[in-house]
Amino acid sequence: MLSRCFSPTCSPNPLSVIILPLLSKPVTIAGMSSFHPRDTLANRLIGLGCLLFLIPCLLSVLAVVFYIWPIAFSILPVGLRPVPVAQQGEVLLLVAELDGSAGADPTEQIDKTLQGSVLDFRNGGHQASSMRIGRLADIPLSDQEARKLGQHYHAAFVLWGAYDSSDVYTVTCSVLQPGGLLEPDQFTLTLQQDDTSDLEDLAELLLAIMLYHSGDYYHAETVIDALPNNLDPTLVAIYQTAIYRSVNNYAKALSAIDAVLAQQPDDAVLLTLKASILLDQAQYEEAIDAVSISLEQEPDMAEAYFVRGAVYRARGDAQSALDDYTHALELAPDNIKALRSRAQVHQTLGNTQAALSDYTAVIELDPDNYQNYLERAGVYTLNGDKDAALADFEQALVVAEESNASNYD
Repeated sequence: MLSRCFSPTCSPNPLSVIILPLLSKPVTIAGMSSFHPRDTLANRLIGLGCLLFLIPCLLSVLAVVFYIWPIAFSILPVGLRPVPVAQQGEVLLLVAELDGSAGADPTEQIDKTLQGSVLDFRNGGHQASSMRIGRLADIPLSDQEARKLGQHYHAAFVLWGAYDSSDVYTVTCSVLQPGGLLEPDQFTLTLQQDDTSDLEDLAELLLAIMLYHSGDYYHAETVIDALPNNLDPTLVAIYQTAIYRSVNNYAKALSAIDAVLAQQPDDAVLLTLKASILLDQAQYEEAIDAVSISLEQEPDMAEAYFVRGAVYRARGDAQSALDDYTHALELAPDNIKALRSRAQVHQTLGNTQAALSDYTAVIELDPDNYQNYLERAGVYTLNGDKDAALADFEQALVVAEESNASNYD
C-alpha cells in the first residue's frame, strides 16, 4: 500500500515531482516509500502545479532579456555600450573619444553628426544596412593604436584626434583597408568646433567614403557631388576620382582633377591620378607627360612609377615597364600590384624563374586570393613543372571554396 508523507519536513523536491510522472518504474525518493508515480491523481496534479509555476519564471527571464536589458543598455553612455564586431561585408566606422584636457569635448557632436548623416540617407529611401557607426570610450593617441582598435572590431575606419581650449580640434581618420589608387591610409582635418558646417562636410565626406567601400558607387557619387569645397581639395578629389571611375565616368573624374590642378598645378598625387585615368582612355603620351611631371615633384612616389610602368606596358614597351615596376618595388617592397604586374611582365619576356619568384612573393602577401595561385600555376605549366602546377590549381580551388563559404557565414 502506498505510504505518503505530507509533513513539510519531508515533502519531495519539486523537480523530482516533475520528473516522476515521466518514469514507468517504481522509484524511491528520500523521505518517501517506494511507489509507482502513476498510481494517484495527486502526484500528477503536483507535477502540473510545478510546471505552471515555472512558466511565469520563464516569462520573467524572457522579459529581462528582451525588454529590461535593452532599456538598461540605452541608459548607458554611448561610449560605454558594447560595439558589435563588423560582419562580413559590413563597413564599420568607429568614433573614438578625442584626447583633450580643456574645452568642451566635441566627440558627442561628431558622433551625432555622423549618425545623422547616415540616418538622413536611410530616410531618403536608401538602403544603408551594410554601414554602421560605433562609439568607443577608448582614446587612441596614435595611428598605430587606432589601427589596433579597428582590427579588433574588424572596422574599416577609426576616427580619432584631439581638441584644445581654443575650440579647434584635429580629427584623423585611419583607413584600415585602402581601396582605390592613392587612397590614403589616413588623413587629418582641422575643424572649428563652433562652425557646424565643417563637421557636416566631414560627415558627408565620410558617408560617401563608406558608400564607396560598401560597393554602392551610385549613391556615393550622389553624396560626393553635393559636397561643398570646404575641405582639403586634394583629399576630396582623390575620392571623387575613385568613385567616378567606379561608375566608368572618366570625363567627370578628369574634370574633378583638373579643377584642383588649376589651383595646385604641381600636386604630384593628382598628376599621378590623372595619368592613370588617361591610361584607362588609352591616351598614353598624355599619361606619360602627366606622371613624369609628378615624378619631378615627388621622385620617391612608388605609385607614380607603378602608373608609368602600366602605361609603358600598355604601349608595348615591356622593358621600360619592368624597370618602373622594379623602381616602385624598391620604394615599396610590399606593393602587391607592382609585384603582380612585374611577374606578368617577366612571364611575357620569358623570365619564368623571375616570374615564379614574384608570384611567390605575391602569395606570401596575399594568400587568400585564389587568382594568385592560378597565375603561378600558369608559369609552372610553361616551365614544364606539372606537379607544381597541379598543386597550385588544387590550392586555388581550396582558397576559392573557403572564400565562397566565408561570404555566406
